[in-house]
Amino acid sequence: MPCLCGLRLSRTNAVSNNLPQWQKDKDDGQSRDVRWDGGDGAVKGLGVRIYPSGKKSFVLSYRDRGQKQLMVIGDVVGTGLTLDKVRRRAGNHLDSIRDGKNPLEEKRAAGRGTTLSDLIDDFMDKHVAKRAAKTSHAIRLRLNRNIPAAWKSRRADAIKTGEIEDLHQRIGETRPYEANRLLENLRTMYRHAPRWGYTDPTEPPPTDGIDKFPERKRKRWVRPEELPAFAQAIDGESNIYVRAAIWLYLLTGVRKAELLQARWIDFYNHQRPHSAHGGRTPVLVYRDGLSPSGPGLRPDLRSTDLAA
Repeated sequence: MPCLCGLRLSRTNAVSNNLPQWQKDKDDGQSRDVRWDGGDGAVKGLGVRIYPSGKKSFVLSYRDRGQKQLMVIGDVVGTGLTLDKVRRRAGNHLDSIRDGKNPLEEKRAAGRGTTLSDLIDDFMDKHVAKRAAKTSHAIRLRLNRNIPAAWKSRRADAIKTGEIEDLHQRIGETRPYEANRLLENLRTMYRHAPRWGYTDPTEPPPTDGIDKFPERKRKRWVRPEELPAFAQAIDGESNIYVRAAIWLYLLTGVRKAELLQARWIDFYNHQRPHSAHGGRTPVLVYRDGLSPSGPGLRPDLRSTDLAA
């Protein structure tokens, strides 16, 4: 079996191939030593690049539309590459170059759009952006705050179930509700990932099989026997605006958004109580703090003036 000694790493061989042994790296301005393939079965443009750190990598030099390209094929040490394998790979790349392809550009393109960070960006732009701005902002903050920075540079399909489960458990020790919301966001994101080309559609998402922390319902109906104490608590509220708003909700049965978008004229049988407020919503009146005369315009003036 041919060994790496087939690459005659000598200045004489580099010159004999009419290729410079020492080249200037335009990116970092440091010298780099490239020694080219020689001997029987040599592939033109194949060489070993020796970095200042001592690391060695197989490289292929070629031209694409007149511009010199240097593509790394693999490391010399620790990859199991033999000289025969490297020469075959280099030959295949040269064949594709003759067909008008650029293997280095294809390699770069294959590495783009596959990281978890890219998946998060697509998730925010293609899915979350359709939701309310406040919700989108909360999801973005949750993902940035809880997902480890080291994960974001990894391939999205390299994140394992065990890693997500450990993260969920670690966050849930102090913030179980936050951990559950994060798990929901990740489940939705990985459900769309195959359609966006990040994961294999035949493989189950890494969020499968992870159980949520138990949660207690934060909302419930007031029981009939609790109503007297509930009414007493409302009347004991010192803030007139809070007290009036709660009674208004209870007595009219309107939803929060309906009440905030209602106009003062809606509460006076469509008779304008005052030109300054008649066509405006309670929210705008409250924010401006206007106090013209007229019934029902300032609930803090008289309790009998409340629209409720």
